Amino acid sequence: MKIMYNDECLIELTDIQKKILCSSIREDVLEEHIQHLARYFIQKKYDEVYKKLHEEWLPKLTASGVKMVPTNPEEFAQLVFAHPDYQCRITRDEHEKKLLEETRS
Repeated sequence: MKIMYNDECLIELTDIQKKILCSSIREDVLEEHIQHLARYFIQKKYDEVYKKLHEEWLPKLTASGVKMVPTNPEEFAQLVFAHPDYQCRITRDEHEKKLLEETRS
């Protein structure tokens, strides 16, 4: 059994690994159960990250004069990503690394 994402194999379960899983999960629902777990964990991660984004950016948007803040998560995220102060994770990490190096010097 292969677990794929964008045509890339993330994990391939051997027959023995499947058999071990089937000692706890019925074999006739194993595939469905694994798909459910993948969806659950991805959705849980999305929910956690969105909550953090919302908590961080709601005050920033309000302070910068935004009067109408969307309640739809995708529209809210688009507003945040379009804000001039928004930095993606890579940029934030590089900025933090630079600051750390400057304080060590």
